[in-house]
Parts: sequence; C-alpha cells; structure tokens
Amino acid sequence: MKALGWVSSVVVGAALGATLGALIASQSARQAPVVEGQGPRPARVVEAEEFRVVDVKGKVRASLEMRKGEAGLRLFDAAGKPRATLAVDEDGPWLCLFDAVGEGRAGLRVHEDGPRLSLWDAAGKVRVGLAVDEDGP
Repeated sequence: MKALGWVSSVVVGAALGATLGALIASQSARQAPVVEGQGPRPARVVEAEEFRVVDVKGKVRASLEMRKGEAGLRLFDAAGKPRATLAVDEDGPWLCLFDAVGEGRAGLRVHEDGPRLSLWDAAGKVRVGLAVDEDGP
C-alpha cells in the first residue's frame, strides 16, 4: 500500500509539474510571438545611452551614443581608429571624416547662418573652407 501511495504522489507531482511548465511556456509564447523559421519578435522600442556594433573579434566598429549632450554615430576601422562621425550638438548637425591615424580631415557642419565645409591637412590646418552665409557666397 505504501508503494502505491508513493507512486501516486510521483504521478500527481509530475502532472502538476507538466501543467505548470505548459502554463509558463504558453505565457512566454504570448509575450514573444515566434514566426516560423524566425526567433521571437524584437521589442518595438529599445532605449539606451549607447549601442555598440562589434566585429567577430569583439572590436567596436560602430557606436550610436549620447556623449556630453550630443547624439552621434561613430564608425571605426579594424584597428579601432575613428573614421567617421555623424552627430548633432547644440550648434546643429555635423559630419567629420578621419584619416588612418584618426585625425579629422574633412568636415561638414550646418550652423544657424548656413553650411560650412572644411578640409584639413595632416597637421590639422584648414586648407580649404567653403561657407554660405546670409550675405551670399
């Protein structure tokens, strides 16, 4: 008789465990629908101060971030040097392209009074500048 009581306890426990497992699985399936051949659908909104894209070696190759009140997209080469930045700060949007050593060589900025394009030499000296202001070219 004791053996029968032990077996029925195991059967009831297994049934309860299976039921609980099925409930949990159905609940998670409702929260993250799975499309055939695909994983769970991603959330519609993701919030963070920084997102990083890394290569197979774990090196950061791109970042989308907030830095000192500035929203920016930064792209890096395989050596980790910055090669391009697209950002918006209190003065407006700007784009900067960097050489192989990470020095800015070309920049485009849109100020309140108009757009400006600058090209710098290896020493950082402006060699070409083009601006449009309210008085004309």
